[in-house]
Amino acid sequence: MKRFEFALCLFVAGSALVFAQATATINGRVVDPADAVVPNAAVTVTNLATGVARESTTNAEGLYSVPALTPGNYGVKVKVQGFD
Repeated sequence: MKRFEFALCLFVAGSALVFAQATATINGRVVDPADAVVPNAAVTVTNLATGVARESTTNAEGLYSVPALTPGNYGVKVKVQGFD
């Protein structure tokens, strides 16, 4: 019976490692050249290896967040009307 319990513990511990997935979040704050926050800016975060893009919009404080990203290198672009 002890062998069964030991094997069961090993199985449960091993399966937790198999189902673990690493994700990350990119957070930021968009400001203009005068350090004023930029609300409602369109933020695009693109995985440079796959080309997969995710979008977000800044809030009233200029903050944005893009959660649940797979590990990799990302590029971040911001578009705001009136800024080129």
